[in-house]
Amino acid sequence: MTAIRPETNVAYRLADLSRTYGDGNRKVHALREASFSVRSGEYVAVVGSSGSGKSTLLQLLGGLDRPSSGTIEFFGEALTAMSERQLTNLRQRSIGFIFQQFNLIPTLTALQNVEAALAGAAPSGHDAARRARLLLASVGLEERARHLPGKLSGGEQQRVAIARALANEPRVLLADEPTGNLDSETGRDVISVLRSLAEVHGQTVIVVTHDPRIAAGAPRLMHMDDGRVAESNEVLSDGLGVSMG
Repeated sequence: MTAIRPETNVAYRLADLSRTYGDGNRKVHALREASFSVRSGEYVAVVGSSGSGKSTLLQLLGGLDRPSSGTIEFFGEALTAMSERQLTNLRQRSIGFIFQQFNLIPTLTALQNVEAALAGAAPSGHDAARRARLLLASVGLEERARHLPGKLSGGEQQRVAIARALANEPRVLLADEPTGNLDSETGRDVISVLRSLAEVHGQTVIVVTHDPRIAAGAPRLMHMDDGRVAESNEVLSDGLGVSMG
């Protein structure tokens, strides 16, 4: 009997995924029957106002929370069937997180911040330093490697955070309001870096943002409102687009 191999061209497949908090009259429907798929190597922007459910969706995609109902698959593996230890291992090896707050260690240089994320992944300190330099170069910060975060601009700090998120070669990058602390021009620069990771390097990138100007140029754009997900693009002919519950 031939074993069924997990799909490798589909990063995520959601089916009727919902997340409800509270009970009785105090129920909050943070996510309502979301059904969509994301291809490996896609750049997807999810836009919505505060409280629309964006962060809840990202937490479910990152295995940081569990749905109330429905299913979610990550490269063919059911996240809903995984134990907490399995989810922790999955996040460590396969998912990179980028947040609005840069969360850099202020006493470490840009290079050292990225090296710290490589702990346990590289065979030696020399190799870790080399890989950290390459990661900083990939986001245009090779010449700023020796600078402390306090000596970097907000955009530069966020690019260090992106390099750090790439340290363990994750299959997916999840970015939660990555431009929230940046001015519009700097925010566009950061988004440009994220898009290039998908378009040039084949990295799967999902960005949630409240700013429609940042999301406007995304090749694939989803909108969230009151926990519901809708897509501005057409549904893909092979069934990998959005279907609403």
